[in-house]
Amino acid sequence: MALHDEIARLAALREAGTLTEAEFVAAKAKLLAGDQETLGRAANKAVNLSAVWGVIVLVLILAFFFLFFLPQWNKTDAQMQSGHEAFDRQFQQSREQFGKSLNQGALQESGSGRLEQAR
Repeated sequence: MALHDEIARLAALREAGTLTEAEFVAAKAKLLAGDQETLGRAANKAVNLSAVWGVIVLVLILAFFFLFFLPQWNKTDAQMQSGHEAFDRQFQQSREQFGKSLNQGALQESGSGRLEQAR
């Protein structure tokens, strides 16, 4: 029941003679100073609850990031690094093979050139 409804009910009891003027004033003072939840207190509770939920969500997001995402990222980094190393080894082997084939081709050409000169 709203505060103004309570005061109106007390006023009706006073007019009916059920409450004296002193009882009415005391009951009204008690209502005005009482444990009635005001809009400010309700808003405060809502803001505090929102802040608590915000912190909980933030903690959960950070926990997910550090427990699941970050280890996968590091694993992917390690895989990429080993992939780069494997690529570098293959590239180096290809260069060596290409160099050998060029050297062999040059030797064959120079050998055939000598044969032609000898003829």
